[in-house]
Amino acid sequence: MKSGTVLKLVEQAFPEHVVDADTLTATQLRKKYHGEYSSWRNMKYRAKIKNKPIGAELVDFYSFLKVMGLRPNTEYTLDEIEHGKGYIVGNVRWADKLQQAQNQQHSITLTYNGVTKPLSQWAAEVGMPYQTLYKRYQQNWSDEEILHGKKCGDLKKTNIWDQTPWPEGYEPQWEQAYQEKRGNGESRFEFYYRHSKTLCEMIKIKGQEYFEEVMPQQIIERTSRYRDWVRDALLKLEEWRRREKFINRQAGNLGKATEAKLYDILHGKPKPYIENPLAPDKVP
Repeated sequence: MKSGTVLKLVEQAFPEHVVDADTLTATQLRKKYHGEYSSWRNMKYRAKIKNKPIGAELVDFYSFLKVMGLRPNTEYTLDEIEHGKGYIVGNVRWADKLQQAQNQQHSITLTYNGVTKPLSQWAAEVGMPYQTLYKRYQQNWSDEEILHGKKCGDLKKTNIWDQTPWPEGYEPQWEQAYQEKRGNGESRFEFYYRHSKTLCEMIKIKGQEYFEEVMPQQIIERTSRYRDWVRDALLKLEEWRRREKFINRQAGNLGKATEAKLYDILHGKPKPYIENPLAPDKVP
């Protein structure tokens, strides 16, 4: 048998990404297979916020890479074939946007008053854009809320700050910054969401830079005593996860009528002078 044929058979039996999964460090794998790593990380995040199971073969990136292989091209991302079953082998695949859109319209179902129908059919019946209902579905709204929207908050609460998304203890600072930017036409949740996403990225980048330059994840997990700067990085990453989880859960919960009433109530409040209220070191 020719050497070229033997080499080809070996490559087929042991693809490069499989060999790499067994030999490279976690950091090396992440850098070499950045696209696959991003899809794996996003899968774990979605599974966490939607409380979906992840198969044992997909929990760790090195085994995920072996099982799922490489993306056909950069247009492909991870797709859950049957929504609700979770991210298990046989129910996930690499798919482009068209394939995922077609799959969403047929696999997502809602049940209302005992009637179960595909999301696309409900969208047509209630006269709502499919993407609007799908966005609500992604935000973990109940089936009834997806079809009819969420009720506005109770304006009779004694503490008006209960009606805003501002972090506790920093409400006046955030309200002042929002009022100064109100000409942009953003609601409070839109403003909070946009600015918090910026803070999230700043926290994430800073924490990730510290965290990934120290040592591979496996070694860190076995280290009984962290250096101060590693611990600081971990705290920053945890802060990013906490803040991102909150904004994903809360963004958009207040209706426009509630927003308008809140503005009328709060507009007359005196604005305290606070220098640079939204500096990263001033906002929790």
